[in-house]
Amino acid sequence: MSQTGNTGHKSTAQKSTPTLEFDNVIFSGAGETSIGMHRFSGSISPGDFIQVALRQHHDPRDLVSAMLGLYPTELGTIRFMGCEWGSCDYQRQFMLRSQIGRVFTGSAWIKSLTVWDNVLLGMRHHGVPESFARQQVRKWSERLSGPRAGLVRQAMQNRPGFVEPSILQVCQWIRAVCNHPKLLILERPLHYVIEGLHEEIVSIIEEFRSAGTAILVFSESDRQEDYGFVRSVIRWSVRGKHLIAGEGARQ
Repeated sequence: MSQTGNTGHKSTAQKSTPTLEFDNVIFSGAGETSIGMHRFSGSISPGDFIQVALRQHHDPRDLVSAMLGLYPTELGTIRFMGCEWGSCDYQRQFMLRSQIGRVFTGSAWIKSLTVWDNVLLGMRHHGVPESFARQQVRKWSERLSGPRAGLVRQAMQNRPGFVEPSILQVCQWIRAVCNHPKLLILERPLHYVIEGLHEEIVSIIEEFRSAGTAILVFSESDRQEDYGFVRSVIRWSVRGKHLIAGEGARQ
């Protein structure tokens, strides 16, 4: 297992089941630039912030889908909240995934729905009461939009194809956090976000970590300065086409 750094939640992490755990996993993605795992073992504990340094050509999408139990592994096990994906029935997997937020490398929007309906869709599927779901989307829309709140509210009434990338990226963040996930997986999450929102996003990340959410970020190494003021970052890397667990940063 990888070592984890001192995240400020040491006593909680030691007593808790790892949020996400890999045991001797072999996985190969479908694309030429997909990232895989070769007998990979590691764990992500509540409150951890792990950054995986990518190169520009790396595509983490298949790997993340495997982490969520959506793609089968060739060998080994992946457990979320102590439950092995392969041993869970469909209903159990479905409910577990309701506790995971994800900002995709691509958009992953249903093109025929408005952005607003896209954002609400996951919570509706997982049985979140409609009034609460709408309240949460409005709350996070205000917080994550900053001075562009009006533009974001207006854009969410449109279909994704008619919304500019920087606004869509904010909407991806809203979709990822509005159900208060136990695990937040971020694939190049600041690629289109306007610079003025970076500090607010890091503030939200720290807020979630304090509540026990584990954060896993995939981003280019030359963008690591975006997380320079995130405390206790644990750095993993990609060697060749495979994920490598690094040592925990102790701060």
